[in-house]
Amino acid sequence: MYEFSREYKILILLSLLLVTYISLPPYTTHRYYVLPLICVYLWIKFLLTPYRIEIDKDNVINFRSIVKRTIISPNDIEKISDSILSFKVFSKNGNVSVSTLMDRPYELKRLIENLNRNVTTEDILLKDEDILLKDMDESKAKTPLEIAGVILLILALMIFRWFRWS
Repeated sequence: MYEFSREYKILILLSLLLVTYISLPPYTTHRYYVLPLICVYLWIKFLLTPYRIEIDKDNVINFRSIVKRTIISPNDIEKISDSILSFKVFSKNGNVSVSTLMDRPYELKRLIENLNRNVTTEDILLKDEDILLKDMDESKAKTPLEIAGVILLILALMIFRWFRWS
């Protein structure tokens, strides 16, 4: 079972609540619609991103988010696409975006690829498998303090700009 750590869940929820509070009216600018739209987008991403992924004995993958549960058979997976903050699993049942803040995301991605050998991936292909293993061993996990620092920096910039507009 792969899932977000408890600290990440609390940190993300608190930051979303803070952004929601900041984006509430009244505004004194003509750009009053930008912050609420960003806030709605972030809440939708939060509610639809899987926080727990389980693989059954039959190799069926269960993606569980707060709003919905997606069950994907390995034979239904068409391709896997990489990005910086997540990787997307495209299947016949729909698309699922898996965050890299989850425990062992690259191990999960390789496991999904190995369940269906016909899956195509859209990432940089490495010539030597040892390079990939070396990079995975040397990479360190993102700590909640680092993420909290980045979120606080972004919020400080938002507050600064918000007071500047008033």
